[in-house]
Amino acid sequence: MPNHAAHRARAVRPQKVLAPAPPRTWPSTSRTAGQARAYARKIVEQATPGITEERLADVELIVSELVINACRYGAEPGDLAAVAV
Repeated sequence: MPNHAAHRARAVRPQKVLAPAPPRTWPSTSRTAGQARAYARKIVEQATPGITEERLADVELIVSELVINACRYGAEPGDLAAVAV
């Protein structure tokens, strides 16, 4: 019989649950996604010591996609975009 132990998920140690950072808002413009990425990166780096650059890039990509779509398809002129991490 094959050894299936190698295919089992590793046990995950409980992580400390952090309170969310205060949300930030910016005018919904072409610069908003960049500002939101920088904010999210800063918060995640502070909250997660030792996080890899690869994971930070994932955070930036997700925030960028969400903010771009919100500004492009869900905002009217003069609206604000808010990000909470």
